[in-house]
Amino acid sequence: ILLISPETIQEEYLKEIKSKLDSKIVIYMWDSIANKRDSIQLFDYADNIITFDLDDSQKYNNVRFLPLFYESSYSLERKKAKYDISFIGTVHSDRYKIISKLSKENIGFFKFMYMPSRILYYFRRFTSRSMFNMKKSELSFAKISSADIAEVFSCSQAILDINHPGQKGLTSRTFESLGAGCKLITTNSEIVKYDFYTPDNIYILDRKNPKVDLSFFETPFNNEFNEKIKSNHIDHWIYNVINGYAK
Repeated sequence: ILLISPETIQEEYLKEIKSKLDSKIVIYMWDSIANKRDSIQLFDYADNIITFDLDDSQKYNNVRFLPLFYESSYSLERKKAKYDISFIGTVHSDRYKIISKLSKENIGFFKFMYMPSRILYYFRRFTSRSMFNMKKSELSFAKISSADIAEVFSCSQAILDINHPGQKGLTSRTFESLGAGCKLITTNSEIVKYDFYTPDNIYILDRKNPKVDLSFFETPFNNEFNEKIKSNHIDHWIYNVINGYAK
């Protein structure tokens, strides 16, 4: 039984499962434990506890480390680049501010900024200083399809990844981008700790002063080094979760 970042599950429910079923319970934390405090009380009922956050795996003795994954659905044949940078994601925290500053640079920029609802748009615009100038016309209130994401990836030199300020674990967009053969521009400096990191493919962006050295686009994508990312394919991820092969 695999539980993903559980919060609302009652302890009594897990007790009953453990007493009646001969099943292993695996908890995978897709968020930093500091952001999911209620999950900790469930750890005693799990046979394996795994996290995407390297720091959490070092902080908690019984928590193992396994990064997120990517699927092959975004890995289309590479096309002639239409965009230097592409961003596809939900607007939260300081994302709008970073994207707005970066899009003013002399680069080809594709952006798809998703907002779950118009009510949330107005709420965030008038309660968050970083989103006060955000225009409704800049946003989409409908999700983009996986096929359209793959198409954007196939003609983009680099994908922009802006992690939540409170998270250190790598996002799924990190692995989707590299798995599709795109360069990655990310605000998460923790990425230097991973074996697939190379400045040929990955640029660390200062979220307070978001500027990209244009020479990053001039160097070719390092396919040889990027072979290491294949261990993060979803097939390997599922196998490792089920068999307890997290680090």
